[in-house]
Amino acid sequence: TELLVVQEVWEPEHVEMVEAATATQYPNRIFLDPQPAEGYAYGGTFGIGVLTDQEIVDQDTLYLESSLNRRAVIYAELDTEQIGTVHVFATHLSAIFADIPFPGGGGPEAWQQEQADQIETMQAFIDEKVDDDNPVMLMGDFNTSPAGDNYSEDYPENYDALVAGGPYDNAYVDDPSATCTFCNDNALIDAEGDGGFVIDHVLVRDFDGTVD
Repeated sequence: TELLVVQEVWEPEHVEMVEAATATQYPNRIFLDPQPAEGYAYGGTFGIGVLTDQEIVDQDTLYLESSLNRRAVIYAELDTEQIGTVHVFATHLSAIFADIPFPGGGGPEAWQQEQADQIETMQAFIDEKVDDDNPVMLMGDFNTSPAGDNYSEDYPENYDALVAGGPYDNAYVDDPSATCTFCNDNALIDAEGDGGFVIDHVLVRDFDGTVD
């Protein structure tokens, strides 16, 4: 059983490249059509996708209120060979900017509230879709980080609300050896110093056995 969630694949030609490169391994996939509008980057694309080798028996999309970039949640109900029905949710929530003004006025607190509202709306959507005890996976870039031994917190109150909504388990941050997923020493990130944040998460609930 294989499942892949991709993010920041913004350009339509890059979506086509991902689909072509993975067609054999992941024949079942969900990408969202762009919703162009003034004020949105990349022509209103969402940048996220779900790819799997398992049967997708149901799917839906929740479009989130957002600024600068389109944001959404992809839902896929999978019929897997190994563990039966799995409810998958994939998203990329709004970033919280310190140096980009919020449209209409405001600073980081306005971005933080937008992200908090997205988390609340997303959890209501998950509660609506999942009415059984089958496993749930919530995956993506949530742009919020708890504190850890090897990484820094980034608006952890939003992370706490996210995890409490399930409640979900996060095997990665439960491991004391976990390191950043958004790291200052990444050459693509203009940041100083060591460390970074854990903003990319795989959250699960109602899984039997061990999750690593």
